[in-house]
Amino acid sequence: MRTFDPQRFGVVATGNNLFLRGNIPLDSDGGFAYDSIRSCVQTHLGDDLNHYELKVVSLIDNVSERELWVPEMSAFNVDTTKYPEAYWPPWMQKGWAYGNPLNNGTFHYHDVTRFGKIVWWPIEAGGNPPAELLGVPGWNLDGLVDSLNEWHLNQETRTAVYVHCTLGADRTGAAIASYLVKYGGLNADQAIDSVTNGTAAKVPPSPAYQELIRLYAAQFGR
Repeated sequence: MRTFDPQRFGVVATGNNLFLRGNIPLDSDGGFAYDSIRSCVQTHLGDDLNHYELKVVSLIDNVSERELWVPEMSAFNVDTTKYPEAYWPPWMQKGWAYGNPLNNGTFHYHDVTRFGKIVWWPIEAGGNPPAELLGVPGWNLDGLVDSLNEWHLNQETRTAVYVHCTLGADRTGAAIASYLVKYGGLNADQAIDSVTNGTAAKVPPSPAYQELIRLYAAQFGR
């Protein structure tokens, strides 16, 4: 099972709230990697994650990554029996919807219940041409970008938003780069460079996701 990698952690924007990115936030025992993320925040920003309400935006797919989905969602008290293995992938089930908060507002950390939220917004290219993905109902990249902006900025409490996929490169890179295009004023090349160089690993999004970023940016003349 893949685990959290500090080399793939990055800070997208700072201010009263934190906007963070990285790979799957799981420890080697399958638990939520809160300590590791907290340590990265301390190292990069000299701040304490305990001072923030945590919001996790999980981009892991709803086709083949159930073994990652279950422990992450379980950490936030999500009832994973709603989508048992026999009924996976859940996008084929009645009532499936993207981008819905699934938890009750808490997660467990060292036997302490902390306030936090998780939103599951699966993204997976899956061989589809990037141009088609921009128009696929439910995929809704622009809706994800707008939601990231809202979750980051429009908060009454100090908030840390952690955006991740499995590796912290392709899906996370596409989501963050698209955010930087729409709300950061960058063009496609600048946004791709930013997400590539924004972590120690310096892993760029795959060519297909780079094309998706360029197609998205073209809608804004960038």
